[in-house]
Amino acid sequence: MSDRKISVLLPCYNQARYLPQAIESVLSQQNADWELLISDDASTDNSAEIIRAYAARDPRIRFHLQSPNLGMAANWNWCLLHATGRYVKFLFGDDYHCAPDALAALSHALESHPAATLATSARLIVGEDSQTRSIAGDLGGDGLKPGGPTIVRCLLSGKNLIGEPSAAMFRRDAARRGFDPTYRQLIDLEFWAHLLEQGDLAYVSRPLCAFRRHDEQQTAVNRRTRAGEEEGLRLQLKYLPLVQRHLATGGSPHEVRQALFRSLYFVRKTRIRCNESHADERALMRELNPVWYAAYWLRHRLTKPFANLHKATRRQPSAARHP
Repeated sequence: MSDRKISVLLPCYNQARYLPQAIESVLSQQNADWELLISDDASTDNSAEIIRAYAARDPRIRFHLQSPNLGMAANWNWCLLHATGRYVKFLFGDDYHCAPDALAALSHALESHPAATLATSARLIVGEDSQTRSIAGDLGGDGLKPGGPTIVRCLLSGKNLIGEPSAAMFRRDAARRGFDPTYRQLIDLEFWAHLLEQGDLAYVSRPLCAFRRHDEQQTAVNRRTRAGEEEGLRLQLKYLPLVQRHLATGGSPHEVRQALFRSLYFVRKTRIRCNESHADERALMRELNPVWYAAYWLRHRLTKPFANLHKATRRQPSAARHP
């Protein structure tokens, strides 16, 4: 049994192409006391061969080859259950740390802010070739962000401002519930909200990890099936008391109404929905009310052509540079 301070958890499935870069980015970490636990979810490529080779080289690496396949959420929770460190850091098999002090910086952020249950950083968005496409960092400067208001910021923006699991580190004691397996697309945001109900967020504004976008990743699959629309509705309803408190303390009514409209509008575009989703829709509609929904629907229809034109205009310079 390891007594390392940080457990780096690497769940993977058919990611042999990227695994060496992910594992090497852990091995290169400086000034951090870590263990690496790899759980391969019954891959059919040569992931097991790669994992065994690395584990033979470094005693800090533990691994398990699942059989049969657990599925994404169950594999994440298996990793979490077997973590031993005081702090937990996920790193997916197709992502990697882009700074040699990523673990040290995030653990220092948690140690510097005892009220924080979660720490995260800006991150690079990269493609299959590991070339940087953009930098994501939406939480401002370094420091402590209050938990409840951070949840509200995510809900009102309709975005996971905290980042993907590879970007974050959290206290293991605050995470014993694990990930909610009823979520697929927003499973990480729901988990961040669960942690931030218990404490605050420590933020590092420079990129410490790289999140890779490619067609095979689960996020891309979920986006094609619109899996996140119903989940967004569920989260809005679950944390409605926080949003109402935000309003009562001077928050913008327009910003709140716009967020509620967005959740309702996009879930209504989902063709196949469960009964629970219809019940959530009715509950959220009562909060917004049909008159405001109609007003925001009209606003959306009137402004959509201009928004599309703006997006097309932003893409044109890039196309010109790469004929």
